[in-house]
Amino acid sequence: MESTTQTILRNTLATVSFALGLIGFLLIPFIGLVGVACAIAAIACGIIALNQIKRTGQSGRGLAIAGIVLGGLTPVWITVLFSLLGPIIQQTFLNVQQSLGQ
Repeated sequence: MESTTQTILRNTLATVSFALGLIGFLLIPFIGLVGVACAIAAIACGIIALNQIKRTGQSGRGLAIAGIVLGGLTPVWITVLFSLLGPIIQQTFLNVQQSLGQ
């Protein structure tokens, strides 16, 4: 008896896209430029992965889409983060300057 079970492989670039998107999204507050680079790479890998998945029938479409979405949300996250933290940082610097000036 032969088994006719097929193993459908997950697209590697889809997994890479998701990982880079997640890393980029989470690293933005700590390592800004590395996070941005990860986000850009996540979008590129996700687009390539979707094309490969369409052509080969591999699984991983959801991971590729999630990577693209996370990579695309990174600029929004940067804007929100700096909008919220910018005034706090500015006020802190002003307080330090005033303390050192006295």
